[in-house]
Amino acid sequence: MRWSCLLWLSLIGSVSFAQDNLSDAAALWGSKEYRDFTSSSGTKMRARLLSFDRTSAKVKVRSSLGKNLEIPLSSLSDSDQGFVEEWNPNEWKKEVLGDYSLDDFLTGKGYGIMPFTFKEERLFVATDVNGTRFDFLVDPGRFLTLFHKPLATQVGAKMTDIAYGDFPLSDGSIEVAYAGTVKTFHVGTAKYGPWDMGIADLEEIGFGTDGVMGADFFHLNDAVIDWRKKHTYLKPLKKQEEDKAAEEETPTLAPGQLREFTSAAGSKLTAELRALDAGEVTLAADGGKEVKLPLSSLSEPDREYIETWTSNPLNNGSYRPSVSDIVQANGFLEIPYSYGNSAVAAFEMNVNGTPMRFLLNTSIPRSYLSRATMDEAQITVNPTNDVVFLEGVQHQVFEAQDLVFSIGSEPLKPMNVGVIELAPGSELASPIRTCVIFRFPELKERLKAKDIDGILGLDWMIENGVLIDYRTKKIFVLLNS
Repeated sequence: MRWSCLLWLSLIGSVSFAQDNLSDAAALWGSKEYRDFTSSSGTKMRARLLSFDRTSAKVKVRSSLGKNLEIPLSSLSDSDQGFVEEWNPNEWKKEVLGDYSLDDFLTGKGYGIMPFTFKEERLFVATDVNGTRFDFLVDPGRFLTLFHKPLATQVGAKMTDIAYGDFPLSDGSIEVAYAGTVKTFHVGTAKYGPWDMGIADLEEIGFGTDGVMGADFFHLNDAVIDWRKKHTYLKPLKKQEEDKAAEEETPTLAPGQLREFTSAAGSKLTAELRALDAGEVTLAADGGKEVKLPLSSLSEPDREYIETWTSNPLNNGSYRPSVSDIVQANGFLEIPYSYGNSAVAAFEMNVNGTPMRFLLNTSIPRSYLSRATMDEAQITVNPTNDVVFLEGVQHQVFEAQDLVFSIGSEPLKPMNVGVIELAPGSELASPIRTCVIFRFPELKERLKAKDIDGILGLDWMIENGVLIDYRTKKIFVLLNS
C-alpha cells in the first residue's frame, strides 16, 4: 500500500521543494533507483531519495507518482533512517553521467566547436575576418583579443584612436592596442559580426601570428577549453540569452521515444511521454496532440517504463547537469583559482609534497619553476642547453625530472619540468631551444619574491587533460588514477 499525498502532507505538515535548488546536482540526485520507504508507523510509499540535509534532519524524496516531498528523518523507519544516513549523494554521477561525453553535452546545449592546430609548439585557431582567413594564437591568459595592425588595414577593419588596452613587450616596454571593429568574425562553427577587438603591432609575438585570441573572447562566449582534445566549445551570445530565459521557466520532462502505450482495458496509443505529475501522465500522440490520463490506467509494463524513464535525472526535467558534473563524473578534479585582469592569477598544488603557487601561460610550450624554489624543496635539477628570455635578458634553463604534482592527496601524472635560473645566464655556445616569456613583465619579480613558484605551459595542460570552464571560472585536471 502506498502513502496517499494527503497522508504524507499530514505527516510532515508542509511540502517545500524550491525550483532554484534543483540546479544543485551534488545535493540532489544521489539515488537513481526507487525504494519502498516505510514510516515509523508502518505506512509505505515508493519513492526515490533526492537529498538529505544533516543540519535540519530533513529528507527530500520524489514519489513514483511524480511528487517531490520533504519529510523529517525521524518519520522514517529505523531501516530507512540508516539507508539515508549512509547515502552518498555523489554516487549518482558515475552511474548516470559517466558515459555522457562532454562533446554530446555541450553540442546538445548549442555550443559550436573551435578546433586548434599546432604551429611552432603553439596552439593556433583558423579564423575568418571580413572574408579572409587568418591564424590567431590561442592565448586565454592574455585579457584582450588582438588583431595585427597591417592585416586589419588590409581587410578594412574599422580603427579608432581610443586606447583599448596594452600589453608588455620582451624589453619591458608597453605596446598600446587601439579599439577596432571587424564586420564579420568566424571561428570554427561559430559566426559573429560585427566584433570588437584591439588593433596593435604584433610583430614581436612571432610564430606567424596574425592575431591573438584572448580571455575576453572566451569569457563572452562561455567557452570551455579542452587542452587534451585541443579544441574549444563556444556558446554564441544569442544562445546564452535563450538559455537564460529557459532557466527561468519551470523544468519539464524530456520527451521519451515513441512507444505504443496500452491501457489496462487493452486500448493502444502510440505517443511520447511528456510529463508525470501527481499520478497523472501526459502523452503526446502523433501530430502533437496531448493526452492526460491517470498512471494507474496504464498497463503494468507501461507503468514500469514511465517509472524507469522518470527516475533518470537527465530525463525528468528537474535537474540540468553542468560542465562540472560531467567532467567530474569522468574522473576530473576541480582546482580552485583566482582570476585577474591579465591571466589566471594563481592556484596552488603540491610538487613532490611541497606546496607551490603557479600561473598558467598558454602561449608557451613548456612549464618552468624557479631554481630558488627547487633548491628550497631540495629537488635535484640538471643543466640543459636551453635558454629563456625574461624582459629581454637571457637565463639558463635547468630540468627537474619526474616531478609529482598533486592536488590534496590526488596525484597527477609525473613529468619533467624546466627550471629557470633567475640570475642572468651566460651565453651558451649552441642553445638548442629558446623561449621568450614576455607577457608578464613582473614575472621575475614575483618569482624572486616567492609570490609564485612557477608558470605552467601547454605541456602541463595537455599532459593532464586540463579543462577550463570560463562561464563558472573553474579549472579541472584529469586524475592520474
